[in-house]
Amino acid sequence: MTMREVTATEFKAKCLQMLDDVDAEGIVITKRGKPVAKLVPMAPSLGDLLGLRPDMLVEPGDDHLSTGLVWEAELPADPTVRANLIAARKAMRHPATR
Repeated sequence: MTMREVTATEFKAKCLQMLDDVDAEGIVITKRGKPVAKLVPMAPSLGDLLGLRPDMLVEPGDDHLSTGLVWEAELPADPTVRANLIAARKAMRHPATR
């Protein structure tokens, strides 16, 4: 199948209709017989695809990218509280065996 070509003059006169009719192959726009642009439909973005599968819905406020760990930069400035939280985190990662 040959890609459709139109002159810049024709595109200017019919651009709104061409935007509605553009197919996956696109339309080449020429000026003085040389291709200068190509009109192609937009591919769906990731944002458009989110929510297409009900089991993949993301609720606002969900921390779906979190590792669940607290960064040291997010810990309180108080050295005693900070040390206790770090010790508790280490204990959770390496529980003592009985």
